[in-house]
Amino acid sequence: METPNEDDDCRGAGGMTVIVTGADGTEWTMIGNSAGNFWLDADVVVALPYTARIEDAAGNVRQKLMPVSDGDCASCHTRDGANGASGRLTPPIAAQ
Repeated sequence: METPNEDDDCRGAGGMTVIVTGADGTEWTMIGNSAGNFWLDADVVVALPYTARIEDAAGNVRQKLMPVSDGDCASCHTRDGANGASGRLTPPIAAQ
């Protein structure tokens, strides 16, 4: 399911493109797996704080507006939201 009110450890929207941009402007692009999870290799160093955005196949974008310094996205994007996050990440909404 891809709803914002699922319990923790839920399955997200697979196939989304996730772009992380470090404080130095370096970008990393990842494709979410079938559960919506994504990651960088352990040896990658991202300049903090970073921003992130997700894009769907149609080019719709959902942007993280506030830079963060924690790489564990799921620690804040829980069902109810934590540390100022609004809750689950959901696929971008198509422009009307």
